[in-house]
Amino acid sequence: MIAVNEVAVLVPPPAPVPSQDPFVIPLRAAEAAAATTASPLASPLTPMSPPVPKPAGPLQMKPLLALELLTDVVEMLLHNHEDIPPSPHDPTATMTNMRGMEAEKVHIIRSNSERDLARMRQLALKDEQTVQGHSQQKKEEQQQQQQQQQRLQRPQSSGADKGQLQGAQAQPQLQPQPPATGDPPLDVPMPHPFSAQHNAVTRRFYSKHPPQITAREYLQRLHKYCTHSSGVYIWTALTLFRLARTEGTMQVTPRNVHRLLLAALDVASKALEDHSWPHARIAQVGGVKNGELTRLEVSFCFLSNFELQTTTERMVDGLIEIQRALEYWKTDGGNERWGNGVRDMAT
Repeated sequence: MIAVNEVAVLVPPPAPVPSQDPFVIPLRAAEAAAATTASPLASPLTPMSPPVPKPAGPLQMKPLLALELLTDVVEMLLHNHEDIPPSPHDPTATMTNMRGMEAEKVHIIRSNSERDLARMRQLALKDEQTVQGHSQQKKEEQQQQQQQQQRLQRPQSSGADKGQLQGAQAQPQLQPQPPATGDPPLDVPMPHPFSAQHNAVTRRFYSKHPPQITAREYLQRLHKYCTHSSGVYIWTALTLFRLARTEGTMQVTPRNVHRLLLAALDVASKALEDHSWPHARIAQVGGVKNGELTRLEVSFCFLSNFELQTTTERMVDGLIEIQRALEYWKTDGGNERWGNGVRDMAT
């Protein structure tokens, strides 16, 4: 008989051991067999490795890191180009304005199919041949007109007139002079319109004297008072590298680097960002007037051939090329071969 004061003691079950569980071992064996069949190199005893994270895109770069990249690119482009004066002023060159924008875009020599100097030389020779052809054709027309006038003014002498002239001294007949047609045209090859227009555009970025502030300090000032995103800094670095090295459109010198940076950052922020800083603020921070900043923007658009939009793939490819150029410059920056640009890196 059980006493009333006795209390039943509850004992918990033993802790489970998965390795000794008869119901778990067959399941693990089946999973291991399936994994071995799917991947022969995988081991059932080795835990699955975590997925490899994809590399972050260029837009995920911090703005300060992108600014440092832009600074390195500018210093690299300034290497071996201490002070190159601008091209001489051509009084006959027309300045770029907004009216002839479509015509200028058509005549921009630096397009996808016309990026080499050989193409420019071919166009110059073609223009020279055209001018010579017009001059030769004009000469032939003038000679034909003179011959026709001489035929019309030649007197028709009859037989009676010939008899009257016998025994008498014939009066010399003066031939009428052809009308003056002015100086003959000179076969002077005309300069290619692109060179004159290009010089007029590039001269806008040059200063009379190099500013006292360096390019690094100028970029830090712009970043302090007009901060931009990483995409704006990366696009500016890629565009300046393309203009100065890949295409050779314009050399970056201490006399034009400040205006180039100001115009490039302003154009990039307006083309890539939804919100941009006010025009007057950027001009005040950059040290120029509002009208001058507007002209710099238009000139930079012509320099970049209005290639303002880009993609992530193009930015990644451009960053790889810039990284190679920076490594080459830092390891062999003092070599004179750097003047040849990226072509030397392939050799």
